[in-house]
Amino acid sequence: MWSLYGGLICSVALAVLSPAVSGSPTALFPDMDFAVFPLKYPSIVSIPLGFVLGWLGSVLSRDKPHPAARAAFERRILAGGTS
Repeated sequence: MWSLYGGLICSVALAVLSPAVSGSPTALFPDMDFAVFPLKYPSIVSIPLGFVLGWLGSVLSRDKPHPAARAAFERRILAGGTS
C-alpha cells in the first residue's frame, strides 16, 4: 500500500509541477510558469520512490504472519491446490 499511494502521490505532484503542465510552449498552461520540477516526465523519480516505499512498508509492517498460517499457505503452494 505504501508503494501504491506513495508512488501515486509522488507522480501526480511531480507531473503537476513539471514543464509538461506549465512554463513551456507545448504545456497545458503555456502562459503560466509554476514548474519547479525540471524534468518533463516524473517517472524517473516516482518509480524508484515507489519501490523504496514498498520495501519500507514491508520492513515496517506490524502484520507478521502467524507461523501456522504461513506453513499452511506454503503447503498449499507446494501442493498446487487449494486443499
